[in-house]
Amino acid sequence: MSDDTTNPTAATFPARQTGQPALPVPAKSIGTRDWIYRVGIFVVLVPSLALAWWSYTNVLQPSLEQSRKLISDVSRLEADVDRLSRKFTPAETEEITNKYAQIPNHLFDNTAALELWLADFKSQANTLGLDVKADVGKPTPQATSPKKLAVIPSSLSIEAQPGTNVNSVVPFPCQRLLRVAQIFGAQGKRTDLTELTVFCGTNSISRATITLDCWANEEGTQ
Repeated sequence: MSDDTTNPTAATFPARQTGQPALPVPAKSIGTRDWIYRVGIFVVLVPSLALAWWSYTNVLQPSLEQSRKLISDVSRLEADVDRLSRKFTPAETEEITNKYAQIPNHLFDNTAALELWLADFKSQANTLGLDVKADVGKPTPQATSPKKLAVIPSSLSIEAQPGTNVNSVVPFPCQRLLRVAQIFGAQGKRTDLTELTVFCGTNSISRATITLDCWANEEGTQ
């Protein structure tokens, strides 16, 4: 029996070593498709975040502030209504309602009605020895009430004229000019005095300039 170690045809293999470290695996390179995918996500995500921030700061937050303000205004108005309901008696409420219904009677229908009123005023002023020149301005719409109103600015130049017959009734020019206020009150129309300029002569007032705001229906002045 022969020994196998002496057999020239026998193959020998090296012994496997244990505990040998594994070789590192090379990192996989990012392809073009992956880059396109990542860029697409970035392009979609950034505008979405920007839109969400803009919606919060420019839409949602102002809406919340406006809502809080409206709630506060409603609460205040409810308190005012409750206070007014306790302030006026039923009789006073009816009186206010009746006066409100009479407002159209104190307004000028149109510019022509104002000019007619000024002509009547001139006629009454002439009996007091006053020379009146009137200038009517352009109507201006007013948004102060539910009714459509307009203000017609008017300027009156009043000059006291000397006269024996007139002076026997109203001796001084200043007294004649004071009568103008009585004429305004007797007309029953809404006229607001906005400016009064008085010019004094040697012994008394000689001339006055009056600026008025005359209230009228807006529809009649268009």
